[in-house]
Amino acid sequence: MFSSNDNKSLITVIVPIYDGELFLSECIESVQRQSYPYWELLLIDDGSSDRSAEICERYASSDSRIVFLRLPHGGVSTARNAGLVQGRGDYFFFLDCDDIIHPQTLEAELHFMQMFGCAFAGLTLTNVEAEFKLPAQPAPIAHEYHCFSCTELRNLFGNHGSYGLWAIGGKLLARSIIEGLFFPETVASAEDTLFLLEIIARNDNPAVILTDICYFRRLHQNNAFYRQTFELKIHYIEACLCLRARHFELYGTPGYWEQLCVYNVFNWYVAAQESSSPDRQAAELRQELLNLLHDDYAHFLPGKRRCTAELYLFSPPLYRLLKRFYWRLHKLMTGKGEPCRKTDIVESCLPK
Repeated sequence: MFSSNDNKSLITVIVPIYDGELFLSECIESVQRQSYPYWELLLIDDGSSDRSAEICERYASSDSRIVFLRLPHGGVSTARNAGLVQGRGDYFFFLDCDDIIHPQTLEAELHFMQMFGCAFAGLTLTNVEAEFKLPAQPAPIAHEYHCFSCTELRNLFGNHGSYGLWAIGGKLLARSIIEGLFFPETVASAEDTLFLLEIIARNDNPAVILTDICYFRRLHQNNAFYRQTFELKIHYIEACLCLRARHFELYGTPGYWEQLCVYNVFNWYVAAQESSSPDRQAAELRQELLNLLHDDYAHFLPGKRRCTAELYLFSPPLYRLLKRFYWRLHKLMTGKGEPCRKTDIVESCLPK
């Protein structure tokens, strides 16, 4: 439990909201239940058409630590940027309006940041179903963590997917590392990943990642995990291309982003081509894949990935035949068959 003798650094919690009435109250109350008391909660409504504003006003009127800002609809980056401008905290914590956090989250992250002199702290994200409820008295966290040097953190981010570094949810960032940076408002997907790339690039201190289950990322029908539209896929690829170019500019390598681009488009193309009634999307994805395999970054792609994609483009039946042969030989030699996967396994990588 937090001791009043500890420091009183203010943490600004930024929650962007767009039509989030279903889970908003639980999100707000998970902040109110924090063992660390020195926080302000910025509820930033991005032009919602549901009861979100009414819910925000109710909580703001009863708790002086809660500030409600209402904006015309401009997107999640615009909302978060308003929070960066408005926030008075020494630290900034990011939370989505349909997610919730363990009562000891802010206290634990701040404790380790100050112990190791960090400007960056993160949490592993735990996906939960829409019906998930955090117990009234959840078990105390075990304070398990990893501490990384700034170089190790950059390598982890460049490899993508480790410790949820690609998502802004659950990150606690010192004001000093955020100063002058904003979320890109002109991209429609992975805007938080682009923001974190810049944050991690300028970080020269150790970073701490808590491995306790503290941040509960709710999956439901209104977030992009389920809304896998063609438009969203294209936006995500565009964002990955931006990440690829910026990572190369910073470090001389596209990192994992080059492989992720091809991996995504290849799987989407296979799914579209092999559906019962392939449409124009298959042709567009095929052209996108060809462009990726022959652009200026193609030589960074692992040979196996390039050959797989080229083989499918040349002859889907031959690709399927060789794939079956490979897995039969693999099972004969190892006893293990082909992993059971969804056709489009990379869709879980898409931002919420």
